[in-house]
Amino acid sequence: MVPLLFLLACETTVVETDTDSGGGDNDSEDVVDATVYDLDTVSIGVTDPEGLTLGPDGAVYLSDSTLEEVVRVDPESGAVSAYTSGGHIGDAQGLTFLDDGRLVVCDRTNDALQVFDPEASFVQTVPFEVGMGPNTPTVGPNGLIWVTSRNTSAVATVDPSDWAVTEAVLVDTDLQAPEGAAWLDDGRLAVAARSSSVVKVYEVTDGVPVLPGTTVLQSPDLSSEEGVDQAPDGTLWVASRDSAEIIHLDLSDNSVMERFAVESGQPMGMLVTPNGVAYTATRGGGTLVRVTPR
Repeated sequence: MVPLLFLLACETTVVETDTDSGGGDNDSEDVVDATVYDLDTVSIGVTDPEGLTLGPDGAVYLSDSTLEEVVRVDPESGAVSAYTSGGHIGDAQGLTFLDDGRLVVCDRTNDALQVFDPEASFVQTVPFEVGMGPNTPTVGPNGLIWVTSRNTSAVATVDPSDWAVTEAVLVDTDLQAPEGAAWLDDGRLAVAARSSSVVKVYEVTDGVPVLPGTTVLQSPDLSSEEGVDQAPDGTLWVASRDSAEIIHLDLSDNSVMERFAVESGQPMGMLVTPNGVAYTATRGGGTLVRVTPR
């Protein structure tokens, strides 16, 4: 593919926190701590993305459920190239890299995980229960891969040492069609459910999420979210598909810090890099959206 370049910033959001340095009614000037974000987009030609993840090389990798493959996007130049090939994935959903460089992709058509080696060669298929419809894989602190199931409204685990599958580790009636999932720095699990438009966070004890969990965001503050990820500063970023927004959430009090309108399509998937840059990809618009702190 021809390299594509990120467009100039199309939106800038400024968040200001005022701290009165003098107190009382004196004339002291306020001290302003401003966080500025630039939002920009690049056309990547992937019109039906379902998930995105950060690769070992620092590039962004996206699954395309129409092409049924994974593509690589250079975050600096915007250059797009094919990564997987060979037709091993059906209805590609979420994806993640393991520590050893293997790529795991959720395949909803075949109710399976498809595994590729660090050179992108196909390795094996890991089957799930028929009809499960795996959506998003995320690697937990115990080394297991946790997989959301949109069809069964549950979360399963997979052991990458022997690919043993444990179905329905988490079943919560509040989670209708869970899509996005992310492990938080404090060992809790965040899950975003599309049909119930809710994001919940769970304590995990002995490898089992503890019910009922804590609701940190729900309708009408978002609509049919498709992705969630934590930033290095501990905040949470959510891709709200039907409201076409990226939502930035403070987990200390579960308050919404910022909302970023996505004008190029429906945001699908959420990725935050170690340097705090947030990405989502748009369905229908064929773009990669980037929110960068200055």
